[in-house]
Amino acid sequence: MKKSTQFLVALATIVASISACKKDKLNPNFDRYIVGYTTIGTPPSTKPIATLWINDSLVYLNDTSSKANAICIDNDDVYVLGYLNIASESACYWKNGVRQKLPYYRTPIIATGIAVQSGDVHISFNKYNSSDSVYTAFTWHNGVEQPLANSNNAFATAITINAGEVYVSGWKNINGDTYAVYWKNGLYYQLGLGKANDIFAFNNKIYMAGEFHSASSNIPRAMYWDNNAARILESTDISAGNAITVTDYGVAVGGFIFNDLYYWKDNIKHRIQSNSDESSLKLNDIVGYNNFVYSVGRVYDNNEASSQACYWENRTKYKLPDGSCTTCWSEANAIALKVK
Repeated sequence: MKKSTQFLVALATIVASISACKKDKLNPNFDRYIVGYTTIGTPPSTKPIATLWINDSLVYLNDTSSKANAICIDNDDVYVLGYLNIASESACYWKNGVRQKLPYYRTPIIATGIAVQSGDVHISFNKYNSSDSVYTAFTWHNGVEQPLANSNNAFATAITINAGEVYVSGWKNINGDTYAVYWKNGLYYQLGLGKANDIFAFNNKIYMAGEFHSASSNIPRAMYWDNNAARILESTDISAGNAITVTDYGVAVGGFIFNDLYYWKDNIKHRIQSNSDESSLKLNDIVGYNNFVYSVGRVYDNNEASSQACYWENRTKYKLPDGSCTTCWSEANAIALKVK
């Protein structure tokens, strides 16, 4: 296994080698780590490859069909969660670029989040049961399956650690209604109608982003929870909070209203990008640094029939390099900042 220092030095060399052709101004205070996928090959033989972007550099994590969907930095170690062989959804994670195996299941699974504290690895995932067409939520602790209470017909969306306690956000179907829920150290707690799509710990408080549904309608409305206290962001429009981050400068929730991308900073909404600019938009994750908000996702252009991974600094968009391909598809799924 490679040592983490070797991996980080190698990546730093890559970053330095392309600095002359960077598309945006690098922040001197931190390095930006983004994960997702890019495609390689020529249509119709293209395949997705799990990808890590460090600032403006691109690093392939694998050489077979794969995707990366979550990231966590623990001291100097970089952990990336993803999949191999997309059709069978074989989950794995990479520690400093070296792939680590996770248990294999014959039933489809979806791994959604990774949290690491002092080398202790926690991952949220969901098993699909084809006999009744429902998911059951679980976690792995250092690769060992951990059941979550009352998690049948439920879905785990993200995971975090706060003061040694493990929190998982998600939702559960109860008698045809969807309820936002979370688990603390495996115990089940119910928040109300809706979904909890992301979770974040800050100053010993737990924040969750998501959506609420009224008793009379399943139309989603963006919201977040501050230590279980519900904060409604949109009361009328079709919307949702996909991701959340908190700094000393406030709470930021990233998501959408209709087909446009937004973030809400201390309950004030800011439109990141209008759907009139691109044919299709998606925001997958958000992180804060001082008074700046960094969001990641993708834009899809119907005219070019391609998807482009990108990030936004507040409301300014930057495209991420997508390697070399004839018709490129790429998407950014998660972001972490490593302060220098």
